[in-house]
Amino acid sequence: MVVFHEPRPEDFRTAGDYHDAVVRYWRYIGAKYVWAQISVDERLWILRELGFSDPSAMLMRDPANDLSGLRMTRTQLNFIFYYPTTQHRREVYEEILARTPSVQDQRVRRNEERLRAIPDEFSKLSGEPSGTSHPMPFEYDARYYTESDLPMRRVHVNQHKRRLK
Repeated sequence: MVVFHEPRPEDFRTAGDYHDAVVRYWRYIGAKYVWAQISVDERLWILRELGFSDPSAMLMRDPANDLSGLRMTRTQLNFIFYYPTTQHRREVYEEILARTPSVQDQRVRRNEERLRAIPDEFSKLSGEPSGTSHPMPFEYDARYYTESDLPMRRVHVNQHKRRLK
């Protein structure tokens, strides 16, 4: 099944048929996004699972990697659409994570040094050995918190147009 354009309401007799066509179209778009993001090995595995006899030849028919060169049924598109949630994809992802080294954060933000210093000072005040710290400081201390550290207030887009009662 190849869908090239979004369905229009005037092309269908009933609203239910139009709704089904829209769902099929967006399922096709989602499967297309998934197909573009996965590797060639995963595409070959999917085509084998879907029962195609020559998966490598099928991939050659789709050079743009957007499913436009492949003829698929609705269930096959659904399989591609839901592929990121399958056990096979989880195993592939865990394998990729195991191969890549962990990245350590090198940069320290301007306010992190001040925030890291708070628990050590409280542990000194309480007589506990250094290294053990309280999860939150007991009092608000202006030396460690600036106005930029406080969370921003969310303002509604049209708040200036609202009238107070």
